[in-house]
Amino acid sequence: MKYLKLNYLIVYFLLVVFSSCEEYVSSLKLDADVTIHEFTMNNKQGEISEENKTIVVYVPAGTDVTQMSPNISLDTDAVLLPDVTSGYDFSQPVKLKVINGDVYSEYTIHVLFIDLTFSSFYLNGVRGTIDNNANTVTVTLPVNTDLTNLVVTADVNENAVISPDITLGLDFTNPVELTVSNQGESKTYTIMVKLQETYMGFLGTYADSLSITEDDEKAAAEWFFDNFENGRYVSFDAIKSGSVDLSQYQVLWWYHDASPDIPEIALDAEVLGAITDFYKAGGDLLLNTHAVGYLWPMGRITNNYAKVVGSGGGWDLNDSWYVGVTVGGNLQPYDKSSHPVYQGLSTVVQGNGDIWIPLTSPGWVEDHNHVIIEIAPFHGFDYGNAGAYNAFRNANQVEWLGVWAGNRDYYMAGVMEFLPTEEFQGRVIAQGLGAFEFNKNAQGELNPDGTNLYQNNVERFTKNALEYLLTN
Repeated sequence: MKYLKLNYLIVYFLLVVFSSCEEYVSSLKLDADVTIHEFTMNNKQGEISEENKTIVVYVPAGTDVTQMSPNISLDTDAVLLPDVTSGYDFSQPVKLKVINGDVYSEYTIHVLFIDLTFSSFYLNGVRGTIDNNANTVTVTLPVNTDLTNLVVTADVNENAVISPDITLGLDFTNPVELTVSNQGESKTYTIMVKLQETYMGFLGTYADSLSITEDDEKAAAEWFFDNFENGRYVSFDAIKSGSVDLSQYQVLWWYHDASPDIPEIALDAEVLGAITDFYKAGGDLLLNTHAVGYLWPMGRITNNYAKVVGSGGGWDLNDSWYVGVTVGGNLQPYDKSSHPVYQGLSTVVQGNGDIWIPLTSPGWVEDHNHVIIEIAPFHGFDYGNAGAYNAFRNANQVEWLGVWAGNRDYYMAGVMEFLPTEEFQGRVIAQGLGAFEFNKNAQGELNPDGTNLYQNNVERFTKNALEYLLTN
């Protein structure tokens, strides 16, 4: 009987428990709306991300965000903590909690200023000075710049739009107004161009340009001063005496053809130091023929490469000479014909695809080379191994732009662009090919008048190089 009574008690207990469970109903409100429907501040609509639980509001630059009163739309039963609608500091991200019933959600509010500024502005590659308080951009260009169709490059916020369209090319003869629009706000800048006398110097060992006797150097100087109003003659003696201020110059051109040796005056400690400092500070150099050898005393090239240096009196040649701009030939060609120094020059495409640029037609040639050779083995490669190309470029921070036409491997470099480095912030175009002569000698039987059918290529290359250095 004891066991029977115990069983009855257990059954009774279970009936009471199950009866109680069926009758229990939770009083928690778990399905309430805890979303922010709309968020506006200073008449600007907030961008709500339910996925990230963030709200971003863009307000005009200069807005005092330390006491802002946003309008916030919630469910009628929802409560906001803290209650920021009566004024709150949004200078830093603010966390809001929306509570409704027994559930809540949290949002982070970011108030950002609308960016209507130019982060950078360039005309023809020259960086402008931006004044965001005065809403102006000032760009200083060389005195001979054509202002009627300048190339504009500008950086603005990713959401901003510039008008008018700067990709079409604009006339800056007079100040131009450009408007930056973003998030319904806009700001108009006035772009002004100043033409400043940025000098280019023609370096020489002579007292002045009229005293030059070497025929190629003399012809180059005459052409230079005929084509560049801002060109000035700069003697090495003037540099040594301090009578010339190199800080007024952007480019120095040295066409040294008289001797394969660097003149003593150019190696004078004061002169070498002044030109090296000019180059290190961002000044640019165009070096022709034996002037290429100046790269070693300046310390821009430290590797002891083999060179071909020619200084003969010349001979009659029944052929044309070219610069090859397909570096590496058919082994692994690198087409350099699109480099700015070659723009507008006539070219000849060979049957194998190599691109040659003619520099001198048949007649008397001097063959005054000053070029680097045996590049591949110097860097541990076979002549046909393209690894030599990258090794040479990386070791010297240089662009390999031209070779003797017909050279189809990585043997030699005759035209190069030495890129800016941390130490040497300027650029150098080095042209050491014997095919490049500014004055074709009027002698010999093949061409006694000294007519060079490709003189335009010689002059155009030089003009391209000087203008490229002036603007980069």
